[in-house]
Amino acid sequence: MPCLLRNPFLLAAAGRRRVAMLASRSERLRRERKADEKVERFNRMMDLCASAEDLHGTERIFQRLVRDKQEPNDLSLALLVAASAEAREIVRAEMWLRRFMRAKLGEIRQHPRVTRSLIAAGARSMVEEEEDSSAVRRFSSLVATSKGDLDDTKLQKLEESFAAALKECQPMSSVTKHLYEELLQCLAGLGKKAQIQSRLQEMAKLGVPANTLTYGIIVNALRPTEQDLLFASQLFQQVEESGLMPSLPLFNAMLKVCARAADLDRAKSWFQKIYDASLQPNILSFNNLLGACTMFGSVSEARAVLERMTKAQVSPDSFSYLWMIKVSGRRGGKAAEACLEEARHQELKLDTGMYNAVFRAYLAEEETPETPKNVKRLFEQMELDEIRADGMSLSSLAYAYAMQNEVERAEDLIFQARRESGRQRPEFFACLLFAYARKRGSRSRKAERAFRDLVDSGLAPTPAMLRYLRMAMPTEAEQLMAELGVSEKSVCVGGGEELVKPIA
Repeated sequence: MPCLLRNPFLLAAAGRRRVAMLASRSERLRRERKADEKVERFNRMMDLCASAEDLHGTERIFQRLVRDKQEPNDLSLALLVAASAEAREIVRAEMWLRRFMRAKLGEIRQHPRVTRSLIAAGARSMVEEEEDSSAVRRFSSLVATSKGDLDDTKLQKLEESFAAALKECQPMSSVTKHLYEELLQCLAGLGKKAQIQSRLQEMAKLGVPANTLTYGIIVNALRPTEQDLLFASQLFQQVEESGLMPSLPLFNAMLKVCARAADLDRAKSWFQKIYDASLQPNILSFNNLLGACTMFGSVSEARAVLERMTKAQVSPDSFSYLWMIKVSGRRGGKAAEACLEEARHQELKLDTGMYNAVFRAYLAEEETPETPKNVKRLFEQMELDEIRADGMSLSSLAYAYAMQNEVERAEDLIFQARRESGRQRPEFFACLLFAYARKRGSRSRKAERAFRDLVDSGLAPTPAMLRYLRMAMPTEAEQLMAELGVSEKSVCVGGGEELVKPIA
């Protein structure tokens, strides 16, 4: 078999089959993207009619969409129901919802546009679900849906739900303690230190005092700020003063919050305290310390931690090498790729995150003719390793094609990345604007469309995106920004900007 594999004729045939397969896949992806763009154009027209309460116009456009043999997406269906509601045709809205339900076309009733329109039309009963009889389940569900999107207003609703759930529970029960821990986690994420202390006192009075696990949950959820780091130390002191024995998971939580704050000195101090407490660090302890080295940006410190792991007879895992790849990426793509190959040599399982870290390292370098070649080569290796590409991997490849002015191929890949991610991400818009900025002229309309979609999606543009927009539309960018209410003050730092350096 090895001899056959070295046969040049067989290798050439295999190469031709691979090229044909990639070309077929690329052509199919482009057809799907073009169809998706056509549906989006129909959706924009339907949206205008629905907003003007023109139900018949919305339905006519929907019929044109179907006659054109295009497949409506969730937004198309939602706009049809919303148009009925906004025209106060509630019976017709109900008819469309039932049709879509029978055809199993998704949970259109829960689409935000449908919900808003039905409530505004006074048909709240059509969108409200039957309440779960358990207040405890409702509270847990609310916590799950609020994670990552919690603010003071939502916190107030959460606390009201918590109070109702608490009434259902028996005092001194494990359920009561679990409810408190869920609430404490949310309070920690918002930095509500006084409320955390108040809830901890309540737990003690109810006979379910906090243990080291409870304190670990709080510390894990704290923000990476100086104030929260000091608060974490205060909580640790409370553990000791209450007579509890600090556990390894609690030390790991302290290391983790230090890593997120890029405070390497504090992380090293907490790591030493593990030994002082007569405990032995585990793989999580070392990985959190590696994370602190990475966030701080010290390659030498990270390498020293890796060597220390070996001496402690703790085998590095994939997460260990993910941190090593990220920190080595500060020295360039080649250094990051060398760490990836080191992980392969250690027979560790390579994953998407590792490859994405190397992609980022190459794209963060000053652009040369070799940059897109390296990204493409690495992506081919990723496919050979049978590792699934996610939205970040695909957008990285799209940048490579954009650098070579292959705009349509970049558009195809961003379409695929959006589909893979299931949501919009800032780097997708940044890549499109980057591509249009490099190939100007006829691309200015597309740059305008991409920027409008970015603002409509609720994402804040980055400085790099504004730079690309001005390059793609030199005479019209400022007017478009003024129309959409975007200024230099409203931009955010990060997002897609970190993937590439400014265009020369």
